[in-house]
Amino acid sequence: MNLPRGVWVCTEIMVQLNTPGVRDGRVAVWQDGSLIADWSTQQNDQWYDNLVLATSYIGPISTGAPPKPPTNVRIVS
Repeated sequence: MNLPRGVWVCTEIMVQLNTPGVRDGRVAVWQDGSLIADWSTQQNDQWYDNLVLATSYIGPISTGAPPKPPTNVRIVS
């Protein structure tokens, strides 16, 4: 997933756990309200910041003007 620099992006992830004994779980990902990924259960490792857990869709939270992107971020490869 390529993210633009200098803008805030809302990424939402839904995780549906497997039924015990059945591999029927699901992971779906939305970016700014658009579904961008949807797959069945497999192992995926990701790092997340500002995580919100809910039992139903809540959508991006807005308070008016979008916050300014951070200026003190350092990318290390």
